[in-house]
Amino acid sequence: MIEDWKKVNFFDSIVKNNVGRSNQINASEILEIGEYPVIDQGQSFIAGYCNDSEKLIRKGLPFVIFGDHTRCFKFVDFPFVIGADGTKVLSPNTDLFDSKFFYFQLLSLDIQNRGYNRHFKILKEKVLNRPDYPEQRKIGVSPLSLPFTEIPYCFLSKYWPNTTTSQLSGTSPISVTF
Repeated sequence: MIEDWKKVNFFDSIVKNNVGRSNQINASEILEIGEYPVIDQGQSFIAGYCNDSEKLIRKGLPFVIFGDHTRCFKFVDFPFVIGADGTKVLSPNTDLFDSKFFYFQLLSLDIQNRGYNRHFKILKEKVLNRPDYPEQRKIGVSPLSLPFTEIPYCFLSKYWPNTTTSQLSGTSPISVTF
């Protein structure tokens, strides 16, 4: 039950990583075709490509990317290059969180839109729910690959706000539109 999950402040949920500006390229340097994918804060999962192997992030994977201006989260488990300012590279504290569960937990957060302002300040104030590891791994497989009765209500309520607990128990039908 979600009510039984521990609460963790956002800053306790992440650890410092060695990703920095040396791994970043300017938007003007992003290519349509290239050797290495570029991940930025935009809506598209991959912004483009680059051929500079010196910029490539290979260690510490997986990461969760947060768009400081866009509020987008991306789960990245392959080598990549950072594109543009405002792209925050987060490393989950694996003593507390399974990486995929951490990502899904971040997706469930309500981060108020402040236009093209910075949103990391809001994210830093959030509190995450932390079930024990076996439950995290079960959820982290992918909420959409689980039977609806096993999808965390916090996830469903964000993306399907009209879903009720009676629908989860199987007493009412669920209608899903993608």
